[in-house]
Amino acid sequence: MLLNSARFAWLILLPVLAAPLAPAAQPAWEGRASIAFEHAGRAGVLIAPEQAADGRPWLWSAAPPEPGVLSQALLDKGFHLAWMDAGDLYGNADALGHWDAFYAWAVSEQGLGEKPALSGKGADALVLFNWAAQNLDRVACLISETPWLRPQEFSDAE
Repeated sequence: MLLNSARFAWLILLPVLAAPLAPAAQPAWEGRASIAFEHAGRAGVLIAPEQAADGRPWLWSAAPPEPGVLSQALLDKGFHLAWMDAGDLYGNADALGHWDAFYAWAVSEQGLGEKPALSGKGADALVLFNWAAQNLDRVACLISETPWLRPQEFSDAE
């Protein structure tokens, strides 16, 4: 039975992984160079520091980056900031497929470091914890404030 469910998961992920990331216009984010993109209907952004630190570190957030002290400090230290919308998928297999595709693009095409720091809070934390659990060798660390890790509670509330 496990083999059949694994095949089913791959059938779901194949269309997600086959869709290329499509960079959109190059908007500025708080005066910084950035790449807005779309992947299988999911928006995202990659924000570049003025000067990348050695190893091209990055913070991959489960929520859109917000201007503020933390974002500014990381950019000043040479970190890239990244986000891809998967919040409404609550860390399910589709969300992980989108994150896998984004990771491959960020590392292979954008040259970012192989181990991003992952950040998320509340329900957004589901995707980063699930992705990290499946990619232990690809994560530098997890940063999470009040993570909500029980998706069944959401379905009970509806």
